Amino acid sequence: KYQNIVCVSDYTLKRFKEIYPSLISRSIYIYNLLDISMIIQSSLESSDDVCVGENTIQLISIGRLHYVKQFFLIPSIISKIVTQGTTNFIWILLGSGDITEYQRIMEEVRKYNVSAYFRYLGPKQNPYPYIKNSDILVSTSSSEACPFVVNEARVLGVPVVSNNYPSIYEFIDDGGNGRICTINEIHRVLSGLI
Repeated sequence: KYQNIVCVSDYTLKRFKEIYPSLISRSIYIYNLLDISMIIQSSLESSDDVCVGENTIQLISIGRLHYVKQFFLIPSIISKIVTQGTTNFIWILLGSGDITEYQRIMEEVRKYNVSAYFRYLGPKQNPYPYIKNSDILVSTSSSEACPFVVNEARVLGVPVVSNNYPSIYEFIDDGGNGRICTINEIHRVLSGLI
């Protein structure tokens, strides 16, 4: 009964049309809107709970603690990066959500013995200073309709390394403003960039 149906990316529109072909004529996509001025202004605030050494690369991932974000894979990725001989980095995770997912992430940190390279800072009212002060934003998600945090990083000029979920190709130019790779290759890409 709706006059228009709006999806948040071309990918989600295409998937929607596959499921509901009768609604094609009323369906469009519009990317999530960003308040660019607010993001830039908010990024100027201080974030002094992260102390990173002068030659240390800061990676950041942000999102709700949920299985689809695959944050539980970060410790094994860190371990692979360190095994390759790259040790001048720290990976920061911001977000809140499922306590079971948090426990799973922390169990993986202990299992891979990577606490020296990983900081979970919890939820932040203003994540923008953390993004701005990072060298690379990493999206480990298995799926995103329109990756909001990726677009926020783009506003702040922070390059992105992302898992290759379908919609990411609309937002990242692989080799331009970021890198897209499989989750199994992400450690090699990050190690090379670091």
